[in-house]
Amino acid sequence: MPIEQADSTLQKKLTELEILHEVSLSLSDDLDITKTIQNFCSFIHTRFDTTQFSVALTSNKNSQVEFYKLHSDNCSISLGDPFNFKQSIFSKINRSQRYLYIDDISQWQDVLTPFEKYTHTSLFCIQLTSLQNERIGFISAIRKNNKPFSQDDQELFVKIAESFSRTLEKTLLFQQTKELSITDPLTQLYNRRYFNERFEQEIQRAERYKHNLSVLIMDIDFFKQYNDLFGHLEGDSVLKKIAQVLRSKTRGADLVARFGGEEFVIILPEIDYENARTVGEKLRAEIERTEFKGEEKMPNQCLTISVGFATFPRDAQAPHELLDKADQALYTSKRKGRNIISHLSDQ
Repeated sequence: MPIEQADSTLQKKLTELEILHEVSLSLSDDLDITKTIQNFCSFIHTRFDTTQFSVALTSNKNSQVEFYKLHSDNCSISLGDPFNFKQSIFSKINRSQRYLYIDDISQWQDVLTPFEKYTHTSLFCIQLTSLQNERIGFISAIRKNNKPFSQDDQELFVKIAESFSRTLEKTLLFQQTKELSITDPLTQLYNRRYFNERFEQEIQRAERYKHNLSVLIMDIDFFKQYNDLFGHLEGDSVLKKIAQVLRSKTRGADLVARFGGEEFVIILPEIDYENARTVGEKLRAEIERTEFKGEEKMPNQCLTISVGFATFPRDAQAPHELLDKADQALYTSKRKGRNIISHLSDQ
């Protein structure tokens, strides 16, 4: 091998090792998924000539992907709306492939990508896999003005993706473990331990910014009777169904938790007394309309909930006091016949 060629090969290898080292340094050690992706995307943006760059994470069933997209103008990351995996560019990469390179993405009008459709734009997409060779996501990048990804670019991107995959896998595993520790295994809502922690924080935030905050406590009416009639498995189905309704009918900013047994609790940040009553009534009515197996054998021929609520700072200043006021209001609903929402002032 000529000396010039050997020097060029050595220099290429040293540059490659330098970049891979920079990747390892850039990746976040705090096991936060957003920061990990932010740091990685920022590194790619500054080190390579890409117009846009994204990281896409797949669900366990690969039915949907959600992507984090880099905005090149300010190097910020945004979370995109999930889209169907089967209709996406990622579905064109089968499990045995490492990557897909497209000279002109405008020729692929029938597939979804995280990017806008550009004319004469090359796209490079790499599959991210775990150590067990399970698909966990994709990284993809585009270049405009018909500037191609060279063979050297492609080989280096694949190696960078391998390094990123290891960090991403570790981060996702930590996130899953953390979620398990704060999640009720039956309903997939937050558990009481996490609720208590967040409730303290939300009260402090409301106090700091002079905002209202309300809390709802709800209890399934005659739930023991339902369990006695249909068994605990059907009772578990009821708990899961009610959890789904509560989660789907509340805002992203609200926190819904299983408080224990057949009780649920919801934190409503920046919601005052009047609006808290409205939210609680909406949820009560939604549960009343929901169909449950055998509910015709229950009192009033349907399964219902009773609700109590309290509002900060109107009703209490401390978290435990506010929760106690809401709990007292719940028992007011029970005393007044169930399937209603109450505040302590309603006695």
